Amino acid sequence: MITLGSLVDEDALTGKRDALHAPVVVVVCSARILPGTKLKLIDDKTVRETESWKVADGIADPFLQEPIPPHTAFLMMLKPGMTSNLRHNFDIKGVGSSSDKEDIDTLHDTIARLQSQITDLESEVDYDDGCRGCY
Repeated sequence: MITLGSLVDEDALTGKRDALHAPVVVVVCSARILPGTKLKLIDDKTVRETESWKVADGIADPFLQEPIPPHTAFLMMLKPGMTSNLRHNFDIKGVGSSSDKEDIDTLHDTIARLQSQITDLESEVDYDDGCRGCY
């Protein structure tokens, strides 16, 4: 198996071709970044430069031809093993997951819809407010 982040057995695999999915995140850094710079995620959209591979979560897009200006969005390639699953929408270990945000957004939408339905039902009910709660 060919895996990013490890050396390849030259005798067994030289000339072998393969394609791969590489997890990337659109991020912003407050400092000027060079392509290929080791980066640490601060949150799910902000990074800072780091010198240590032990701390790094990935690298700035190594294929860019120019330095990345401060506060400019760019792709960060994540290190192997940083994702809990690899699909077009994935979770990053240790960083807020995109599915959590989607769950919260869905919950907010559901609450708003239910509140609207309650308001509609209350307007349809004809009762004397003085007797509310009387049984």
